Amino acid sequence: EGAEENILLSIPQAPHDFREHLLESPNPKIRASAVRSFGEEVSGNLAVLHLIVAKLKDPELHVRMAAVDVLGAAAPQKDASERQVAALIPSLSDSHIDIRRAGMARLSFEAARRNAKVVKAVALSLYDEDHGFRKLASDWLTIAIREALLHADESGFNLVLEMLENGTGVGQLAAAQVLGEIVG
Repeated sequence: EGAEENILLSIPQAPHDFREHLLESPNPKIRASAVRSFGEEVSGNLAVLHLIVAKLKDPELHVRMAAVDVLGAAAPQKDASERQVAALIPSLSDSHIDIRRAGMARLSFEAARRNAKVVKAVALSLYDEDHGFRKLASDWLTIAIREALLHADESGFNLVLEMLENGTGVGQLAAAQVLGEIVG
């Protein structure tokens, strides 16, 4: 146990190639630690982004959660690319509810204004088997629409139009409610 803890503590200081190799370790704790070690590098580095996105498919829950955490920390940054923002989308359909909830929690409303794929993925979450997650998706969409309209820019209005025209019933209702609040 002590040796494993020392290894885990030393991973962030290890060279890039070695940390990349550790992403494939048979030990899930080492894989999760290796994922977290790339946290600072995921922003602006497409190769690292792909490495972390691949870990969203890891069989181990803790490794997938580490990937969601790293991607979520990068996504809300103003300079985050559309790829970084969209990288969290697969987490919304994970088999484990904790991963789905974590992915949703880390999607910023700024991301919704910049990337229609995010809104569509959240709208699909309205059909999730878990009632609590469906409610979370509905609340997220309502807030995203409000935020978009508050910014009063073209992307905000496009988001509302998209939800009214192509959204699910709940998404359309959320857009109509927000518009009603503003107009009324």
